[in-house]
Amino acid sequence: MLQGSLIIVAFVIIAALMMTKKIPTLLALPLMAVVICIIAGVPAVGVDAEGNSIGWLQTVLENGTVRMGSAIMAVIFGAWLGQLMNKTGVTENIIKKSAELGGDRPLIVTLIMVVACAVLFTTLSGLGSIIMVGSIVLPILISVGVPAMSAACIFLMAFTCGLTFNIANWKTFSSLFSLDIEQIKGFEIYMLAATAVATLILVFVEFKRNGVKFAFSAPVSEPTPTK
Repeated sequence: MLQGSLIIVAFVIIAALMMTKKIPTLLALPLMAVVICIIAGVPAVGVDAEGNSIGWLQTVLENGTVRMGSAIMAVIFGAWLGQLMNKTGVTENIIKKSAELGGDRPLIVTLIMVVACAVLFTTLSGLGSIIMVGSIVLPILISVGVPAMSAACIFLMAFTCGLTFNIANWKTFSSLFSLDIEQIKGFEIYMLAATAVATLILVFVEFKRNGVKFAFSAPVSEPTPTK
């Protein structure tokens, strides 16, 4: 019980430092992993009865770098994709068109983006897919007046809705927890409903609080004529 509480506290503290940019993500993630291992009592160097390395120096710092290889490459190629879209004008055209067509209906555009993201991530997965879809969806949301922080939160909730019905994730959970697909399906239906409701609540609360005052395409009231 004490170890679990300490792990949660360590996670919250390091995550807060990372989010407030006190320490870089590149340092925060391995630091968090090492701190959690130390709290859990994992030795720095050690082997189990079968001769496999179990120390956090080998499993976290050494092998962890290799396991992060796919995520690192996804970030690199995602950054290239973003720069390519900027250089070729694709992002600018998307923003202009979405602002022109949906500037006076930001709530409708936001709900459409939420549904589109949810549907896409029923089949997509991985960091590369998130970067690819986010590089299109986030500029659209911001261009119609959604604040950047709100747009990011809405996007995260939207793709989480889709992931609840991602068959690849179901198979992963089935192998990890030794459960039948039907059992996972029954749970994910409730998870989808809860996530969808939470996403809609987030959207309406953010629009109630911020409105469209951040949109450069929002309608401007006519000035009162002076006599």
